[in-house]
Amino acid sequence: MEWAPRGLERREMRNMRLIVEPGTYTVTIGSSSEDIRLTGAFEVTGRVRILPSARRYLSDVRVT
Repeated sequence: MEWAPRGLERREMRNMRLIVEPGTYTVTIGSSSEDIRLTGAFEVTGRVRILPSARRYLSDVRVT
């Protein structure tokens, strides 16, 4: 199974950067938060990864 780093990101408050930290992450699967049917874990190793900012502000405009 592949997991995009964007699913693990958090905002570093001091510099407002998006980062992924090493550690153990738990995944739960179920039909709702009260009906968990499968639980697993995986580990991210290595250094803290800084992700490029993907924030975009889009709006519809008309220039006449």
